[in-house]
This record gives sequence, C-alpha cells and structure tokens, in this order.
Amino acid sequence: MERKTTGQQGKQKNKNRMPMNAKLKKNEYPFSFYADDQVEQMRGLLANYWSERLDGETMAEVLLVGNEGYDKLDRETLIVEFESIYGENFFGQD
Repeated sequence: MERKTTGQQGKQKNKNRMPMNAKLKKNEYPFSFYADDQVEQMRGLLANYWSERLDGETMAEVLLVGNEGYDKLDRETLIVEFESIYGENFFGQD
C-alpha cells in the first residue's frame, strides 16, 4: 500500500525553500548592478581622486616601489573602494 505525504511531512519538505523576498547575505553583495562602463569610470575617478591627494613623498614611494593600479584591481574590490569614497548612489543607484 502506498502512503501519501501529508500533514507535517509535507510541510517539512517546503520548509527548506528560500522565500521570494529573502535578503542577500553580506558576502552576496550584488556587485553586478554596475554596468561595465560605470566600472571603467570608477577606475579613472579613483585614480584622479588619489592623484590630487598624494604628497611628494608618497609619489616618490609609488615611483620607487610601484603600484598595481586600478586597471588590475578586481571588480568587487574596486567597487568597495569606490563606494567608500564616492558613496553608493554616485551613478544614481538605489
């Protein structure tokens, strides 16, 4: 004889599904909502921002030791740094 799944067992099965309005966890930050051209603009804006603020001693150290540059920075790290300086709404994001 075949038993149907009802009652508690049926409810238990659906319990593991994510609700449609589930919030993202901290490490699931949606870095993808920036368009590629915006990310490229971020690189230039950050470079200009820091070039105006570096003193002669710091510039000499960069020239001696080097700097990896924003072109080589991964998207996630770039966005975090950009938002820490310009804020999350620079490009009109909500």
